Amino acid sequence: GLGADGVEQSSVGARAGWTGSSARAVLLLTLFDATTEIDGFAFGRGPVDDANQTQDSRGLQLAGRLGWEGTRWELDLTASRSDQRLETLDPDGFTTFFGYRADRDEIDLQASLRGAATTLTGGIETRLEAARTESRSSFGNRGFDDSTRTTGAFAHVSREVSAGWH
Repeated sequence: GLGADGVEQSSVGARAGWTGSSARAVLLLTLFDATTEIDGFAFGRGPVDDANQTQDSRGLQLAGRLGWEGTRWELDLTASRSDQRLETLDPDGFTTFFGYRADRDEIDLQASLRGAATTLTGGIETRLEAARTESRSSFGNRGFDDSTRTTGAFAHVSREVSAGWH
C-alpha cells in the first residue's frame, strides 16, 4: 500500500419479543459506525498517500411489529425507520467534502377476517423516503435534497373449495 491506512468499525444488533395468548410484539434494532482512513487520488499522478482523508459511515435500522389475533380475525401493525449516513473528508484534496444521508420511514397495517370457507385480507402501507447529498470542491458546492411518499392498499379474498370424488 501507499501508507498506514486504518479501519475502525462497531455494530450492535438487538431483538426483543413477547408472545401472549392473543397478542405478540417484536422490536429489532441495528446500529453501525465505521471510520476509514483511505488513500487519496491526484489527477495526473494517481493514488497518493493522504493522512487527512477519512470516511465515516453510520446507520440505524429500527423496526417494531405488534399483532393481535382473535378466533376469526388477525391484525398486524408494523413500523420501521432506516437512517444511513456517509461522509468523506479530505481537507487538502480536490473534493474537500462529500456526504449523503438517506432515510426511510414505513408503516404497514394488515387485517384478516376468517369465515367458514372465506378469508378476507386487506391492508395499507405508506412509506416516506428521503435522500440528501452535498459535495464541496474547487468547483463550488453542489448537492440535492429530495423525498417521495408512496402509499398503497390491497384487498384479497380467498375461498376454500372442497371437491371430492363420488
